[in-house]
Amino acid sequence: MSLSVSMDEVTAVNIGQVWYPVLDKSFDTDAYEFVWRGDSWYSGDEMGSATGCQFDTEIDGKRATIVAPMSSVLAVTRKLKKSR
Repeated sequence: MSLSVSMDEVTAVNIGQVWYPVLDKSFDTDAYEFVWRGDSWYSGDEMGSATGCQFDTEIDGKRATIVAPMSSVLAVTRKLKKSR
C-alpha cells in the first residue's frame, strides 16, 4: 500500500515546522540544480539526492517561490476527498 498524494491537490507544505500555503496548484517535484551564469554549479546527482519540490506561496504578504529538497518536507495537506 502507498499513500498516494496527487500533486495538484497539495494545499500546504510544512518545512521547518512552518506551514506554507500552496498557491494556484503550483506544487511540483523534480530533480534540481543550482546554476550560476548559465553553468551548472551544483547538482544533487554529484552530492546526493537531487529530488526537490517547488511551489508558490505567500510570505509576509508577498508572493514567493520556495524550492527545497524533499528531505526538508515534514508533511503536506491536501484537499479532502468527497465521502462516498
